[in-house]
Amino acid sequence: MNTEYYQDELAGSSGNRIMVGARQVGKTSTIVHDVVSRYRDEQTVLVVAPRQEMVFQIQDMVQAEVDGHNAVTKRYIESLEHDGFISFMSATSVDFNTDKIQYYDAICIDEANYVDQELCFNIQHEFDGDVLLTITPAAKPHIVDMWAKHSPYWQTTQVSASDAPHIDGYSIRDRQALLSTEQQARELDAEITSV
Repeated sequence: MNTEYYQDELAGSSGNRIMVGARQVGKTSTIVHDVVSRYRDEQTVLVVAPRQEMVFQIQDMVQAEVDGHNAVTKRYIESLEHDGFISFMSATSVDFNTDKIQYYDAICIDEANYVDQELCFNIQHEFDGDVLLTITPAAKPHIVDMWAKHSPYWQTTQVSASDAPHIDGYSIRDRQALLSTEQQARELDAEITSV
């Protein structure tokens, strides 16, 4: 997997981290890069996404990265989970009280501002390991947007579309023409405008 500089900086780093990213800058790939880095260091990781189909996508991407190619086998993903290194869950299936969250070295949540705020709050206040949250700024305020903008307990990395070398200027200009000024700020510039 080719990675961008900001993905390399976030992968395997410690603490509470939020990647505030424009659309298509590689937020999910950043989660995958972090998970694989931790897997190779024999750390345990819980991966959470808002919807089950996103969980499957992340599983496939982790599988491809671990294998070094794009062949994905369900049996191998099950073996990763069986070995206890990586668990994949949709946000609706995580129960903070019964899923032994403290067992993990790290938790990664993709599109965290589409996950129940109570789960995010519990992770911040009850989890002692490393946390990586990715978000595209939302029109409606979410606790993660507020943390990214105001909290000293979170390291925030902001990645606009122009920061991503794989997104060319023509694509950015084409998208700008279709978006309102506020949408451009959120979806292209990765600016949190809701809080």
